[in-house]
Amino acid sequence: MENDALQSLHNASKKVYKPVTQLPPAYWPEDWKVTHYKEYTRFPSVTLPVSDTKAMIAQLTATRSSGRSFSRRGLTLEEIGNLLKYSCGEFTHSDGSVHRAHASAGARYPVEIYAIVRFSSSSDLLPGVYHYNVKEHTLEYLWSDTRTGVDPNTLVADQWALEASVMFVATAVFWRSQNKYAARSYRYICMEAGALIQNAYLYASDTDLQVVGYGGVNDDKVEQLLRLDTRLESVLCAFLVGK
Repeated sequence: MENDALQSLHNASKKVYKPVTQLPPAYWPEDWKVTHYKEYTRFPSVTLPVSDTKAMIAQLTATRSSGRSFSRRGLTLEEIGNLLKYSCGEFTHSDGSVHRAHASAGARYPVEIYAIVRFSSSSDLLPGVYHYNVKEHTLEYLWSDTRTGVDPNTLVADQWALEASVMFVATAVFWRSQNKYAARSYRYICMEAGALIQNAYLYASDTDLQVVGYGGVNDDKVEQLLRLDTRLESVLCAFLVGK
């Protein structure tokens, strides 16, 4: 990142998760168990109707959920391919126009997706580190998950996360958005990553896949594994997929 303020903010956010003490639910403070709502009870309100709809997106949204109970069953190439296509893939229409599954401010598309495959049910998909080539809709095999000297078990903060078949890592190539939107670009990049992961959730709702957005990534270890030049590209977040 060329902007010192953006880099300082992003680097500071890397340190937030790791010091958190892991507590089993039985020991959670009461405030962790409460969902808070903001209400203006002294003001008049308008009740909004909810009608039945045949729109598929409505059904997928209603059944969206986070899945954390993984079985170590590997994913097929078709399952990974469809998930990526409908989460962040590219579509070419009959008139020649092109768009992607997720929105991006100014069509700058600073978010890249890497796949760290742990369990596979296809002989064509070895465990290891891949990059999703959006243009060609391919997974580019980079190297094994041990080649860079990083212990794969240190990539995440939670033991259950190691049971996922694939950890998809979203990174940001900051300059793509920053050269147009300056410091405001950081908000747009985070919005884009969120839209992409929501697409993954909605696609999974219509399959037997389990998806969960995951913030417990050890950024430094993952960036080392991916061999990122962190002056230009850095880890944002991840989502785990399995069955």
